[in-house]
Amino acid sequence: MNNLQKPKENELSLNELLFVEAYFANNKDARAAYKAVYHTTTDDSLRVGVNRLLRKQKIKDAIINTSEQFLAKNKIDVYDIVENIKAIEKKAREEGKAADALRANELLAKLAGAFDITRKKESSTNKPVAIQINIQPPTTTPPAIDISYSDE
Repeated sequence: MNNLQKPKENELSLNELLFVEAYFANNKDARAAYKAVYHTTTDDSLRVGVNRLLRKQKIKDAIINTSEQFLAKNKIDVYDIVENIKAIEKKAREEGKAADALRANELLAKLAGAFDITRKKESSTNKPVAIQINIQPPTTTPPAIDISYSDE
């Protein structure tokens, strides 16, 4: 009797499980994770393999579940992260550190999904989504940047 059974359709194979682990071990670098697990040397096979794996719903689900488990295990709340980033942005503006304030706003926008070009953002009327970036005119302090998006 063979102990190595083919995984069920919604289960990860051993290599897929190792890929997900390597993905996080390599700071979410899918190419490095794929190379570590599948020992690929050519750029074409690496590109094709990474794309094939990342399109699989079970891989996407495993990555999301692993992220959620990490947050829960370490008692990290997304709302706390947002509040911390807002505090950093405010302090950076007060100290005249425009680059730091901009970076904090960039992180907030990423958390909000403003830069997620792979996700279609459509309203119920199928109108395109508008992303608006408002930058206040320069003053003695770094500009406050307001990033918002809507489906109007």
